Amino acid sequence: MKENIRDAVTLGVDLGGTKVEIALVDLDGQILAVHKYPTNPAKGPEGVINDVLACIRGCLGEVKLETRALGIGIAGQVSVDGVVRFAPNLRWRNVPLRKRLE
Repeated sequence: MKENIRDAVTLGVDLGGTKVEIALVDLDGQILAVHKYPTNPAKGPEGVINDVLACIRGCLGEVKLETRALGIGIAGQVSVDGVVRFAPNLRWRNVPLRKRLE
């Protein structure tokens, strides 16, 4: 059975030093779900990334649609290969965020 592209959704992630907020959006730009979790940079990159993943799971648990893409915004320097070279609010240096989220 071929999937209907209209049933696909995209995740938008705002990752900051105090919170991660995620919105699940359909192709028409309609927000289907929003989740917000606190972040604590003192947990280190793995702890914060686990918070991001928990927030993503919370959002996805609300709908039964396929996710086509994930976009993430982070204040800092990020290389084209998805490595966070420096994010001062998270105290991160050289964190392979893209690889961890794939």
